Amino acid sequence: MFAEIQAALRTLCEKEQMTLLFACESGSRAWDFPSLDSDYDVRFIYHKDPRFYFRLNRDRDHFDAMLPNDLDISGWDLPKALNLFHQGNVALFEWLQSSIVYFADDIFCTQLRKLIPDYFNPRKAVYHYLALAKNAEMNKADDGTVRYKKLFYRLRALCAAHYVELRREMPPTSLRKVLEAHLEPQQVCGVIEEWTERKARSTEADRLALPDWVETWLSGLESHLEECVSVLPIARRKDFDPLNELVLTTLGV
Repeated sequence: MFAEIQAALRTLCEKEQMTLLFACESGSRAWDFPSLDSDYDVRFIYHKDPRFYFRLNRDRDHFDAMLPNDLDISGWDLPKALNLFHQGNVALFEWLQSSIVYFADDIFCTQLRKLIPDYFNPRKAVYHYLALAKNAEMNKADDGTVRYKKLFYRLRALCAAHYVELRREMPPTSLRKVLEAHLEPQQVCGVIEEWTERKARSTEADRLALPDWVETWLSGLESHLEECVSVLPIARRKDFDPLNELVLTTLGV
């Protein structure tokens, strides 16, 4: 599927007159817990011809498409991406750290990745992950089971938020790498690893029995993060200088 995605991106960029700067996998595949029927969440950054940015009637600054083979493609134009980067957009930081990269302009990506620590906002990041955890509230069935997808989305969000609280830095995109930091109890890491292997052989809708102690641990971690998030630092770089310079370099102007 890797080659098919690269081909789809080339075709798309030719049709829309976009120059690709970066493209990666997001979602469960990038987070290291895909299911048998997980779709492909491709995220990318692009730019147009430099003259495009001097037009008053510019088109939209993003692109979204659903293509065959469960291919969900979404991209941001360069100015939009860098403005969001300046704001400490966690999703964009995750893209740049994805282990599944379909295309990368090496100079652009290297320079942008180096700037992540400067613009990372710990407080905003924890609020972001807490919101994701809330959206992944697990509805237990009468038999005590929950959907794999909901459980893992909640697990990852809370573990990533805990990583930020303790390290004050952007967590890895992969849940496995977050757990390898040994910030969570060994018992938790062990059961998540076991569930990850089982999830890889299951579908998104499949369910598993959730032990009471895991639910208690998740609720306790969420409560702890909600109590401490407001005192986390918000320090981040405020100026646009390196990002403006990156735009000029990338566009060749």
